Amino acid sequence: IHIEFYIINNDKIGNRIKNILITKAKEGVKVRLLFDDVGSWSLPKKYINELREAGVEVYPFMEVKFPLLTSKVNYRNHRKIVVVDGMVAYLGGMNIADRYIEGSRRLGQWHDTLLKIEGEAVHSLQVIFLLDWYFVTGDIVNNRTLYFPEIKVTNYHPLQIVTSGPDSDWASIMQVFFHAITRATHHIYISSPYFIPNESILTALKTAALSGVDVRIILPGKSDSTVVYWSSLSFVSELLDAGIKVYLFQNGFDHSKLIMIDSAFSSVGSANMDIRSFEDNFEVAAIIYDEQITKNLESSFMDKLIQCQIITTENWSKRPLKHSYKEAMARLISPLF
Repeated sequence: IHIEFYIINNDKIGNRIKNILITKAKEGVKVRLLFDDVGSWSLPKKYINELREAGVEVYPFMEVKFPLLTSKVNYRNHRKIVVVDGMVAYLGGMNIADRYIEGSRRLGQWHDTLLKIEGEAVHSLQVIFLLDWYFVTGDIVNNRTLYFPEIKVTNYHPLQIVTSGPDSDWASIMQVFFHAITRATHHIYISSPYFIPNESILTALKTAALSGVDVRIILPGKSDSTVVYWSSLSFVSELLDAGIKVYLFQNGFDHSKLIMIDSAFSSVGSANMDIRSFEDNFEVAAIIYDEQITKNLESSFMDKLIQCQIITTENWSKRPLKHSYKEAMARLISPLF
């Protein structure tokens, strides 16, 4: 069992996962766990020690002693990966924390998307985990037969696994998004909890809309990050000017990171539509070239629109002036968050 998460909390679901891993380790299953040291900063040593005492190998990713003073805080492992027996894998936007299941008092119910994968793409996620494991521990895991078993599947859904991070010269996930957006002919649907696009993505979206493509973006109606919330809203005016439809999700907090294009292309992963995910953090995404799966994601997207408030140019122009100041200030300081 290989698990890699940005956030692991010492709460009900966190302890449930811990107990399962302890049980499997005592049964003789090899269990490896990576967690980001900043995202899981509050994870107590007792939690980690209980896992290690049971035989689980646990390591923090890029351990940070003083998170407010070190540059390492900018290069975090934001990936969410689970690989079991080299046969089944999961990735998406969910972390290990109660709020992803039970919601929170301030934001209400959380909504997110996690993708289950079987087939050869599981091997790609296995490689990603083992590379991250080597980066952290220096250990080379090279039992190909054990970790990369032969996989037989009956259903064919083409997809590829894409990673990006500060260890690469290429912003691969951003480049995939940019290429897909520029090739859109009918529609582009995006759901992003943290929407702070770079100039390339912003220009591609506006150009697509001006070319007649139906571009719709769901943003949070309320967020767990005040600065990012107002910064995201700072882009609304220019999105509306280009003809892009912008919606604010009202039924809790939508944490999904999704993009669907022309019912033929979709992406599910850990990367937000922001500069931090594109350039600073270690991210992973499944790029799906399958009409059936993409249409399912689009159907879910359309269902969410019913739970949204659409922003019109008229009502946006009437928002309080102090909101404009908040948006401008948040956009200025957003690279720090």
